[in-house]
Amino acid sequence: MKRLLITAVALASLPAAQAQTALTSSTPVIGFYKFDVPAGTSAWTCGLVTKKQFQGAISSTVAGASKSTITASTANWLPREFDLHYVEILSGPQTGLIIDIDPSTPNTATELTVLGKTTGLGSLGLTGTETFCIRHHATLGTVFKNGAGLQAFSDLVTLVGDDGKGKPFGFDGAAWVDGIGFTIASDNKIIYPGQGFLITSGSSVQLTFGGDVVAYVRSGPLKVPVYGGKQNLVGIVNPLVSTNPTDPNYTTSSVLGSGLGLVNFLDPFSGIISTYSTDGGLKTAAVFGSDGATLVDGINFTTDRSNTPFRNGSAFTVTPPADALYTQPAIIP
Repeated sequence: MKRLLITAVALASLPAAQAQTALTSSTPVIGFYKFDVPAGTSAWTCGLVTKKQFQGAISSTVAGASKSTITASTANWLPREFDLHYVEILSGPQTGLIIDIDPSTPNTATELTVLGKTTGLGSLGLTGTETFCIRHHATLGTVFKNGAGLQAFSDLVTLVGDDGKGKPFGFDGAAWVDGIGFTIASDNKIIYPGQGFLITSGSSVQLTFGGDVVAYVRSGPLKVPVYGGKQNLVGIVNPLVSTNPTDPNYTTSSVLGSGLGLVNFLDPFSGIISTYSTDGGLKTAAVFGSDGATLVDGINFTTDRSNTPFRNGSAFTVTPPADALYTQPAIIP
C-alpha cells in the first residue's frame, strides 16, 4: 500500500498555463474513453483499471514487520505469476483497500507476500476472512499507451511519490522515460487506483485512456491513503468524463460533493478539499470543508457546498489533519 500525496510547493513549481481551452469529450463507459486536455497543466486521474486475474477468499493471514502473507487455500497460482500486481479487498471493513504484492518474493500456489502488516500499529486492518481480487497494476505505459496523444519529448505527466515530490515523465516516441534526461525507462511506473496526476501539454489535445489492458470499470468503494497536513492528490475513478459544460454529458459526468464521502472523512472545521481548474492554469477552483454534517465552503465554513459537482476523471487535493484512509464511495454500482 502506497501513500500518495502532493505538496503546495510541487503544485506551484509546475509549468504555467500556455492557453485556456476546453473541448467536448467522447465518453464510453467501458473499454476506453477520450477526453480533452487543455494547453498548460491540469489535474486528472484514470477512470479505468485492469481486469481481475483472480477472485477468491482469504483463508488466513500472517503478519510481519513490513511484509505479510495472505493465503487462499482454494487458489492454484503459478510460480511468479504476480510480478507487478496488487490485491484489492472486496469485503469486510477494509473493502476497497489496495495492497501491493511484493515483487521480490515469489508467490506459491496458495500464498502471497504483500507489503504491509496485517495487524498492529499501522496495519492493513484485515480480519483474515475477506474476499479479494488480484489485478495487474496500471502503469505509465498502459494508461498512456503509445503516449495516449501527448507530444514526445515535450509534454509531461507528473506523478507524486511518498515523499510529496513531483516526478515528471515524458514519452520519447516509443516508451515512457523520466522527464528530465529522457533516458530512464519508466513504462512500468505504477499509477494506483484513485491516484491523481498532472498533465502538462504544449497544446490542447484529446487523449485516449484504455482500449487495451487498462479497460475495465471497477465497482465498490475505494480506499486511498492520505497524509496529515499534506495536499494529497486524489482522483474520481469513473470513465464517464467531460470537460465542457456545454457537452450534453457534462451533468452526468460529475459527482455531487455530497456523494464523495468527504463530510464524514474530514474533521469538522479543519480538513480542506481543493478542486482545480481544467483550463490549463491549475488554478484553485473551489475550497471545501466540513461542518460535521454538511460539505461547506472552506473559507467561511457556512455556505452549503454539498451540491457542487466534482468532475469524473479529475483530481482534487485532500488535506486532513492526520494520516488516514480516505474512502471514496462507490461511484459506479
